Amino acid sequence: MARAVTIAAIALVLSACHESSVEPPPIGSHHSYFATAIASAPDSATGDTLTCEVFLNLPPDVALGGGWAGEVRLQLTRLRAAGGTNTFADTTVDAQQVQATWLDTDSLRVVLASPIVDTLITTRDPGIRKSYTGPWVCRPELPLGRVFRQPIAGRVVIEEMLPID
Repeated sequence: MARAVTIAAIALVLSACHESSVEPPPIGSHHSYFATAIASAPDSATGDTLTCEVFLNLPPDVALGGGWAGEVRLQLTRLRAAGGTNTFADTTVDAQQVQATWLDTDSLRVVLASPIVDTLITTRDPGIRKSYTGPWVCRPELPLGRVFRQPIAGRVVIEEMLPID
C-alpha cells in the first residue's frame, strides 16, 4: 500500500511539471543588458593599485533598437590598494538618468545624464553575438574622486543577459 501511495505521489508531481500551457517568449523578446566599466592602474605617484568600476542594468526596451531613455540603478566603486591596506568607497544611485542609442547595428552609446555624467560608446565584439565593448576612462570628476584623483583607462562591456526560465 505504501509503495502504491509513493508511486502515485511521484506521478502527480511529474504530471504537474508538464501541465504548463504557457509558451516561452521568443528569443530576444525580453532580454536586458548588463553594463560593466572597469579601469585599473598603478597610481603614478605612490604605486598603489587604483580600481574604478561602474555597474548598471539596461532594460529589455534597449534591445528593440532605435533608442531608450529612463532611470536605472547604477553602482560605482573605487578602490586604492596599498600593500595590506585598502581604501574602498562605493555609492549606489537608484535613479540614474540614462539614454541608450543604437548608432548602427554594431554600435551602442549609453549616456549617463544625471546625477553621474559619462558616456559609454561600444561596438559589437565580433566573437560574441550580443556583446559590445569599448574604451572607458574613470575620471576624477566622477563621484568618490577623493579615493584617487588620477584618471585611469579601462574598458566597458555591455552584454545581453539571457532570462532564466
